[in-house]
Amino acid sequence: MNNTITPENNADHKAASIAINLAYLAYSDKMDLRLQLKLNYTPTAGQWKLVWFAENKANLVYVVREKNSGQYAVAIRGSFGSITSPVTFFTNWIVEDFEVFKMVDWKYGEAPAGAKVAHGSNEGLESIISLTNKKLTLKQFFLQEIKENRLPESLPIAVVGHSLGGALSYMVSAYLYAKLKKHGETRTVWPVTFAGQTTGNKIWADWLVQQFQADIGRYHNQNDVVPHAWDNLEWVKNSFPDDGPKIESHIEKKIIGFVEEHLAGEYFQPGDGISLPGKIRTHLSWADEVLYQHTALHYLGLVTSLNR
Repeated sequence: MNNTITPENNADHKAASIAINLAYLAYSDKMDLRLQLKLNYTPTAGQWKLVWFAENKANLVYVVREKNSGQYAVAIRGSFGSITSPVTFFTNWIVEDFEVFKMVDWKYGEAPAGAKVAHGSNEGLESIISLTNKKLTLKQFFLQEIKENRLPESLPIAVVGHSLGGALSYMVSAYLYAKLKKHGETRTVWPVTFAGQTTGNKIWADWLVQQFQADIGRYHNQNDVVPHAWDNLEWVKNSFPDDGPKIESHIEKKIIGFVEEHLAGEYFQPGDGISLPGKIRTHLSWADEVLYQHTALHYLGLVTSLNR
């Protein structure tokens, strides 16, 4: 069985099924993650081994290696925490998710001039690249693996994530590519994302497609609000279909209206991506429907059902 995460192995969404499984597991703690990776009846089929794990109060990232092919995948946790864990909640939801009122230049090279990213997305990247496992940052870990000749040259480093994790997957992909190239390594990187919001302007989004094939690895539930942030707020205001719940006026005016008024520049998704056929649950409120359509567990079901 081919368990690699590559565009070539994704004709029947097999690679995406593995990727969403890894993205879903990013919401687990380290002990549960190790146990879940051993299960042979999941899309990862017990074939991926944890080789690097790090977290702080804001973000969690881990790296796994496929036992047969030797491919590496980076998984990034999405928004996490609640008001009972205020530091994580504030950093994820307020800064990394919603700090779109300022754009900054992409500073790690390779992207075309004029590429700009959301300040919050950039803060998320800075948090991730500061993480260490056994005193090794993510970049140092991969440089060590390359030095030890452990990375197969024919397979990309896959970077996966759901929601905020999906958005940050683009940031981490571009960062790793630039840093490894600076050390003479031209390893390919392929971001496979689920429910991710936009991270930057059109120059940035177009480059993600051209350099990383980000469009063919971008999955979004057709009824999920989040992938329309922040490039299509009109869609958000008019969600859901005729038979679905409607947005409450106070949410539209106080939240969506505020974002529209203060949004910095124009945001774009990297390509059309792949739409998933989610269904509306009409007995839920608009806010509850938004949450249901967006959850990692729902995406896990939608993606894995594509290749059955």
